[in-house]
Order: sequence, then C-alpha cells, then structure tokens
Amino acid sequence: LGRLPLSSFWRDVLSQAVPEGLLLPIGVVLPAMLAVYLLMALLEDTGMLARIAVSLDRSMQALGFPGQAIVPFVLSFGCRAPAVLATRTLPGRDARLLALLPIGLVIPCASSLGILSAVIAKFGANLWVILGSMVLAFLTVSIVASRILKVQTYDLVLEVPPLRAPHMGNIVVKTWVRMRSFFLHVLPILLLAGIIVRILIETDVLVRLEALSPFTRPLWGLGGETVVGITATIIQRYVAPMVLLNLALTAREATIASTMVALSWPCLPVLVLVAKEMGMKAIYMLISVGLALPLGVGLLLNLILP
Repeated sequence: LGRLPLSSFWRDVLSQAVPEGLLLPIGVVLPAMLAVYLLMALLEDTGMLARIAVSLDRSMQALGFPGQAIVPFVLSFGCRAPAVLATRTLPGRDARLLALLPIGLVIPCASSLGILSAVIAKFGANLWVILGSMVLAFLTVSIVASRILKVQTYDLVLEVPPLRAPHMGNIVVKTWVRMRSFFLHVLPILLLAGIIVRILIETDVLVRLEALSPFTRPLWGLGGETVVGITATIIQRYVAPMVLLNLALTAREATIASTMVALSWPCLPVLVLVAKEMGMKAIYMLISVGLALPLGVGLLLNLILP
C-alpha cells in the first residue's frame, strides 16, 4: 500500500482497514460460520434434523409455534435468508409471521455471532448477560406474539428419514454451498465496513458524535458514537460490531451494546426478502418490534447492571 500513488490520508486508512477487514473476519467470523454449517450439514445428512423437529414439537407448541418451526430456527443460526424461505413450510400466514420475529430479531446468524464474539473478547463483555437477555427476549417475544396472532397449532406430521452414517462428500458440498456466500457477500461487506469505519475515525466523525452522549448515556449508558454505530445493523448485523471494535468501551458498555446489536432489527437483505415473501405488513412488524426491543433491553440493562 505504501507504493500506491495515494495521499497520506488514504494510505493510513487502507494500511489499517484492509488488514482489520481481512484478518478479523477470516480469524474470527469464518471459524464460527464453518462450525455452524458443518453441524447443520451433519444433522441433515444423518437424518437427525427431522428427528430434532419431531422431538421438539411439544416444546415449540408450548411457545405457540408449529413443531416444524424448529427447522427454520436451526437454519437461521447459519443465515437468516434461507430460514425466511424455510418458513414456507409452516401452516398459514400467521404462523410464518410468528416465526419471522425470532428469526429476524433474536436468533444470531453465524457471521454476526462470530463478529460479536470478537467484541466480547476484546472488551471483556459479560457473555452470560448477553445470552440471558437473548433467551428472555426470545421467550417474551414468542409468547406475546403468539397470544396476539393466535396461531393455531396442529400435531406435527413429518416424514422422518432413516438414520444413516454421514457421507463426507455430501457434508463437504453442503458446507461449501453455504460457506461460499461468506466469500462472495460477507467478506466484501466487512472489508468495506472496515474502510468506512477507519475513515470515520481518521476524520474525527465518531468523536463528534460524542455530542449525543448527554442524551444517550442517561438512557442506555452508552456514548453517542456507540449508539449511532449500533444503528449500522440496518445494513448488516455484523457491520455494527465492526464499529464497536474501533471504540474505547468499558466491559459494561460492551455488554449493553452487544446485547442491543444482538436484538436489533433485521439486516437489509432479510428485510427485502421478507417484503417479497410476506409483504409490507411483516416489514412494519419486524421494524417496530426490532426498534423497541433493543432500546427497551438496553434501558433495562443500564438500570440493573452495576
């Protein structure tokens, strides 16, 4: 980069942003995604995925979900986009709307899970507070939404394939088909996000956002630049942690910010897909709940955390 005909500003930006945008995703995000996708391929190839759906049927119905909702839930740990498409198997529009809430808002995809783990490791955020908040949010959103939508559940009828030994060729192919989106879509976005964040740092834009702190700190215990960074989840869920990694956060601030990111509204690609599948009503529901949930949980954590 030093030999490129660039100004000193762009050399400084690129010399820091490019290594950050490549080493962090490959070193942190990629292993987490690979583990999730390998597990999913193994469950599918052995016939265990259908058995998990059958065994959790009653648990799903207790929360108001059809038993087969467990399939898109499991898929959303890899990527939310195929999980949204998998809700087509659910019985009725209201059942799909109900499933979209935890898929879009609460269940972390592999890429956001990987990048959030970097924030937790760097700032010493409380992992149990983050996980506990996500579990409570999942239960609360699911139970309240099921009461409002009044989804009727039915006994699960599902063809269960025989148990079989996994075929390594199938596992490799299934894992690669899902992983290639990381190299085609996730990695370029993370690299671009790293460059944008570095520009904001070098031009002192993030420092100027500290002027919002008199409003944001009493509510969420976070500086103005942190709260603005959290809103980057509207682009991609894993862009916001890239902003957080370049800020000076305490462990308490990182805990609250990471929780708010984990419970924020869906990223733009998922919103577009939901609009095509379910229409604007579903978009309004996801955005409204996705706005109230992180702000409310962040406010609560600011009140109770020492």
